[in-house]
Amino acid sequence: MNTKFFILSLFILSSENCILKNPTNSQFWEHFFNNQNSLQTKYGEGDLYPILFGGLKPEQERLLYKKNISELDKVSDEVLFLSASVKRENEIIVSEIHNRTSRQLEEEYFTTVEYSKRKFKEKDTYRIKRSTFFHYPKYTFRDFINWMEAFSFATLSDEKLSILNKSILYQFLCSEFRCTVDNEEKTTLLSFALDKRMVNNYKSFYNRIFDILTKLKFKLKINNKQTKLAEIFSEGKIISARIFPIKKNDLQNLSSIDLIFDIDINFYGLRILIPNLEYNLVYKDSEAEETLKGSFQITPKYKVSGKVFYFLPTSVVNFFIPGDIETYIAESLELLAKPNEQSGANFISKIKIKEKTVEVQFDSYSEVFQKSFKPLSNSSNTKREGGDFFHDMRLKIIEDLL
Repeated sequence: MNTKFFILSLFILSSENCILKNPTNSQFWEHFFNNQNSLQTKYGEGDLYPILFGGLKPEQERLLYKKNISELDKVSDEVLFLSASVKRENEIIVSEIHNRTSRQLEEEYFTTVEYSKRKFKEKDTYRIKRSTFFHYPKYTFRDFINWMEAFSFATLSDEKLSILNKSILYQFLCSEFRCTVDNEEKTTLLSFALDKRMVNNYKSFYNRIFDILTKLKFKLKINNKQTKLAEIFSEGKIISARIFPIKKNDLQNLSSIDLIFDIDINFYGLRILIPNLEYNLVYKDSEAEETLKGSFQITPKYKVSGKVFYFLPTSVVNFFIPGDIETYIAESLELLAKPNEQSGANFISKIKIKEKTVEVQFDSYSEVFQKSFKPLSNSSNTKREGGDFFHDMRLKIIEDLL
């Protein structure tokens, strides 16, 4: 799934809006977004920014730096890396992409991505490790948990419409999508339908979301053990969030959250079904530190059916990937869901809590085929038409928390 599209889905659920105002939390997101925007503005038109935050193509390897391989890592043929950092000089944001492997003290943001060249069942892969450090105004996962409780109470109350109407972010979304709020047996359903009026302000974004929703149908279930917290799902050109009631203090001793995905991709008639793709979040906290770990639990089942353009055989797709499509999906899911910290797709985030700031160390791991098949990728290299939807949405998030 496209990362920004997934983030949009989560923000539809987790727009912290007017329910819990917190200027310090607002400053956290302001620093986070401004630093990302600084790097994107400076490097987004070239290859370096996508390599840092997306993926690597074999022909781009020449743009990275080689790292010495330790004696302990004999499985890698070669390790390539790229780094970036952001610091503030007299309130001016200074961003840079470079080949340093360690953070300088004055830098409030530092990230490194490593691509280790490996093989999986005789196929070339990249094992990707991203390490990111940032020092920002205080915001913690506990803040998010407290908001989740407040959001559930607010959306299930009789005053939910007036509460939502006070949210700057919600009103921004509803100025571009068609919004509806429905009650469904003690739950609340928030729906956001793609609307052509978005073309006036964000033409490229509209076309991209239209293309994704044409190819993708998904459901994300968010559970705490056996308790349903929320669902985010798509139906046609509509993205919806169903909010379930949460009892007061139910989440104060939260130790884990399960994210369960049902994914249905229709690639011009070729259909790929992946049900019950389960991702587990494990949470531990103290006054001084929080730890959040995420990993896939089991290799999911899948089903491939149909034909490309409804009449061409699946072998047409095989031309673009290593091997046949069935084997490719099976092995991609196997790479995704391996059971230990140094393989599979997983992350660990450690948050050191100060009085008014946090220091966050975020490390993530994944492994992908060098020759990849991305049915939801954007093949268009045309210049963006209209505004940057995500940039404007970020500004509303910051404003909403003040």
